[in-house]
Amino acid sequence: MKYNPDLHKRQSIRLRGYDYSQSGFYFITICCYQRKCLFGNIIDSQVELNNLGELVKEEWVKSAIILYLGKMINYILIILLNGN
Repeated sequence: MKYNPDLHKRQSIRLRGYDYSQSGFYFITICCYQRKCLFGNIIDSQVELNNLGELVKEEWVKSAIILYLGKMINYILIILLNGN
């Protein structure tokens, strides 16, 4: 379904006036397009990351202070500390 501004009333959940570049804890969720399982599979009730999933995990850990990185197959959950 294409985005229809009359039907899909998207609103920002950001705090108005808040400076997100300041130090603090941030919760980030990034979903794959159409919720496709791009990062791995569920095997015996366990998440098994594929090569792309491992690469994404490694790059996030290298580029930020990660407090939590959820292992998911079609989205990424991250809690990071921005310590400018």
